[in-house]
Amino acid sequence: MGATAVIHATATDRAAALTLIDDAAVMTLAVTLTKGPWTAPVYYVYHRADTGFYFLSSPQSRHITAGLDTAACGAAVFNAANRWQEICGLQMRGTLTRASEIKGLRALALYMKKFPFSRDLLPAGKVSLETLRDRLGVRLYRFRPSHLEWTDNRVHFGYRCRLTL
Repeated sequence: MGATAVIHATATDRAAALTLIDDAAVMTLAVTLTKGPWTAPVYYVYHRADTGFYFLSSPQSRHITAGLDTAACGAAVFNAANRWQEICGLQMRGTLTRASEIKGLRALALYMKKFPFSRDLLPAGKVSLETLRDRLGVRLYRFRPSHLEWTDNRVHFGYRCRLTL
C-alpha cells in the first residue's frame, strides 16, 4: 500500500475542531508503561494563547509518572456519536509537563470557569496551585500537541486532515 498524501485542514476543519475542543469536557491521554500502553480520561481546558490542554491529576497516577518520564504521549478528544457518520475528533501526539506557575494560574482560572463544580473542592477564596496540591494532592499538567489530525466522518467516511491550532 502506498503512502497517503497529507491533506491540510481547511478553515472549516479548523473551526469545527476548535468548537469540539471548547464543547468537549474529556480528553483521553495515552502513555506507554513498561508493561504496555495506558490511557486515562481527564477533564481538560484548552488555553488558546499557548496551545496547551490543561488538566488536574495526581502526581502518582500512571499517566502522569509515565508521561513525565518520557514527556511523549498521545491524546484524543472526540464527540459522542451514535452513528459512524457523526464521528469526529482530534488525535494528537505531544508532550506532557507540569504547568508553570504563571501559565498555570491563567489555565486554572479557565478550568474553574469551564468546570464550576471544581470550585467546590477548594475553600472559598483559596484558588491556587498550592491549595490544589496541599488540600487535594493534585497538580495542574499541560499537554502540548506537536502533531494533530482531525477526523470527520461528517465530511465522508475516514476523512482526516493535518491540523494546526
